[in-house]
Parts: sequence; structure tokens; C-alpha cells
Amino acid sequence: YLDFASPVSGLGSKLGIDATNKWPGETEREWGRPIRMSEEVKQRVDAMWQELDLD
Repeated sequence: YLDFASPVSGLGSKLGIDATNKWPGETEREWGRPIRMSEEVKQRVDAMWQELDLD
């Protein structure tokens, strides 16, 4: 768990994400599939840039 000072595993609300590529032997899990935004989502995000003054 992430908080080694916690007396109980799973207590708290922290989240850790390891998105690094794994070397053979580091894991036996099947690697996930890439996540891609749909064109509709891309267009909606692009439309927000000016509104948020981020262009």
C-alpha cells in the first residue's frame, strides 16, 4: 500500500498509477489495450481551448 505509516493496509484514499512499460519478467499480466479518444471527444475538447483561454 502507498502509506507505509498506516497501521492497516487499504486504509485511506490514495491512488498510485504506474504507467511505465514493463520488462519481460516484471509482470505476468496481459498488457492492456491503448485508450483513444473518439473524434467527437477531440472536437469537444478542441472547442473548449479558446473558452478556457488556453489556445
